[in-house]
Amino acid sequence: MSYDRNIRLLADTMQPIQDIYQLILELNKLKLVFRNTTTHSDRKESTAEHSWSVSMITMMLMGELKKEFADINELKAIKLSLIHDVVEIYAGDVIAFDTKARQEKEKIEAEALERLADIYPPFGQHLRELWHEFEQGESLEAKIAKAADAICPIFQRLKAKQSYIPFNITIADLEKVKYPRFAFSKTFLALYQQLKVDLLDKTLIVNS
Repeated sequence: MSYDRNIRLLADTMQPIQDIYQLILELNKLKLVFRNTTTHSDRKESTAEHSWSVSMITMMLMGELKKEFADINELKAIKLSLIHDVVEIYAGDVIAFDTKARQEKEKIEAEALERLADIYPPFGQHLRELWHEFEQGESLEAKIAKAADAICPIFQRLKAKQSYIPFNITIADLEKVKYPRFAFSKTFLALYQQLKVDLLDKTLIVNS
């Protein structure tokens, strides 16, 4: 093998590695995007922490979900859970109950997705497909990931004892915004019902 050919092969190898390197650095910025929910120490939860928690919920519930549904693509459900908020690197986080802000955020998130996808195009196309599947919420795997995403902050507020009351969010609001995400699954509904009981018991929310 000639020296010149070695150099060409090295260059062909290095460009994808450089792109991957840059994308890894960019994705690490998700650790610096903070949400409305807090940790037990009153520190704001990062979007990276939230995404990890959503993915763990998806994994932990898979055994029960497979009793309800046949042919779940477990890997895809976990991937959707992992990447669902990557656009917040550029777009930031908006609380689920702020409907107007979430509508305005759609264009910003789409632009953010393209910025990320362009860094390393071979992975970027896969990222686009996963993100759009999650947003559309039609596949079983997307419904699972969306339900895990919706239930995760409720667990976080319960654990951190962060009340919904100062935000004027009631059980009725949870029913309007959160319940539709869980309605497809007995497993998610069971968790949601218990969470409501515990939130009321600890006076972290009111009925109306």
